[in-house]
Amino acid sequence: MVPAIIKVFQSENKRWLSSKLKCTPQQRLAYIPKEIFEALGPKLEVVPNLKGVFVYPEGLPLEQALASLEAIYTHLKALSNLKEVRK
Repeated sequence: MVPAIIKVFQSENKRWLSSKLKCTPQQRLAYIPKEIFEALGPKLEVVPNLKGVFVYPEGLPLEQALASLEAIYTHLKALSNLKEVRK
């Protein structure tokens, strides 16, 4: 299984947290770093597509999940633009 990358945006005064997850092939388990577990909790909702996955706390209102996804999109877009400028 290809490692997944999870980005979590925490409120003002905190920073972006980026982490690489490695999955065990046979058990299909992934270690979730403490900071992500503490931010999201033990029960998660997962929305996959062909190339990625969006993970958010179970029961989070969809408006808040979408706001988080927009923040993640903005962050990834900025990283992509930065890479283009550095070429």
